[in-house]
Amino acid sequence: MASDATFKYKEVRNMHTIHQHHEHFTTTKELRNVIAAFLSIIPGLGQIYKGYYLMGLALLFIGLPVAIWMGLLLSLATAGLGLMLPVICGALVIVHAYYAEDRRKHHPLGL
Repeated sequence: MASDATFKYKEVRNMHTIHQHHEHFTTTKELRNVIAAFLSIIPGLGQIYKGYYLMGLALLFIGLPVAIWMGLLLSLATAGLGLMLPVICGALVIVHAYYAEDRRKHHPLGL
């Protein structure tokens, strides 16, 4: 019977720990990083959101078309494997948007 009570206590303690970790990941900074990464599904929008305007516009209007063009060109020589180039470039853009420092000025309340 004592082991059953100990098990229930550990389960409640683990639930509390999971809840604390969940609160940790919902900070404003973390939320902004997630929003930037989500916006970077269209390469460059996450960078614009974080305040890297020139880089974002360059990725949107130059980087994305060049990556697609190079991927199509390389796919002819590599039996389609070159189509991974735009996917890899897109993934790197998402990672950069997530980890880049936020350059924007924010409201004093953190909004």
